[in-house]
Amino acid sequence: MDALLLSLILCGLIEADGPMGRRFMPMAVARPVRAKIMLACAAILIGAAAACGGAWIAPRLTPEARSIFLGAALALTGVGLLFRSPGPRGGGNGDGGSGALSLLHLLWAGLSGHAPLLIAALAVRFSDPWMAGIGGAAGCFAGGWLSGGFAVWLDEVRLSRAFTYTLGGLFIIAAALVALAIFGRV
Repeated sequence: MDALLLSLILCGLIEADGPMGRRFMPMAVARPVRAKIMLACAAILIGAAAACGGAWIAPRLTPEARSIFLGAALALTGVGLLFRSPGPRGGGNGDGGSGALSLLHLLWAGLSGHAPLLIAALAVRFSDPWMAGIGGAAGCFAGGWLSGGFAVWLDEVRLSRAFTYTLGGLFIIAAALVALAIFGRV
C-alpha cells in the first residue's frame, strides 16, 4: 500500500506540469474522449513497464542497494526538475494524428519523463511491485489529465517555474533523507 500511495502522489506531482500533460492538452482540445483514452493507455503501459523492470531488478539487489536505488531516483528526478526547460505547450494543429500516433506521442513523453524511474525504484524498494505500477499509472493519468487546467493556471500567475523548482528541491531533500537513513544518521 505504501508503494501505491507514494507512486500515485509522486507521479501525479511530476506530471502535473510535465511532458505528458503538454502533449495531452492539444489532443484534448481537438478530440477530448480519444485523448483521455490514449492518456490512460499510455499511463497503464508506462506503469506496467516500469513496475516489471523494477520487479525484475529487485531480487538481484540487497536491501541497502534497493534504498540507494530509490535515493538515486529521487535525486535524479529532483535535478531533472531543477534543470528542465519549460518547453512549449501544445504545438502543431492540436489533433495529434491517428490514435496510434497519439498514443506514441504520449508514450514517448511519458517515458522521457521521470515517472518511470520513480515507479521502478518504488517497485524495487517495496515488496509489491504491482502496487507501484498501479499507483504510478494512476498518478501519470491524473497528473496528465489535470495538467491542462493546472498548467494554464500556473502560467497565468507566473508560478510554473516556482512550482517546478520547489518540487525539484523537495525531491532532492527526500533523496538526502534516504541517503542519511542508509548510512544510519537518521
